[in-house]
Amino acid sequence: MVKCLYCARKEGTYPVKKWNKDEILYFCEDHYKEAAKYEHDNKMQFYNHYSNEVARKTLPEESLQKWNKIHEEIKNSPSH
Repeated sequence: MVKCLYCARKEGTYPVKKWNKDEILYFCEDHYKEAAKYEHDNKMQFYNHYSNEVARKTLPEESLQKWNKIHEEIKNSPSH
């Protein structure tokens, strides 16, 4: 049984995948939405910062692949 990363509660934890790593963190119901929002906000901050082509050219290949993946997700989203 895994514990909430914030409060160490063991019951009812939910996974949140880190947007930039192959890592899963677990949070209880009270902290899940906050953690998921934090990951989403960080992902969008990265995406928006490197939306500028000049800035994007400074990215290492692995980070550029992550940016391109986010770009495709946004481009193919129903709300776009």
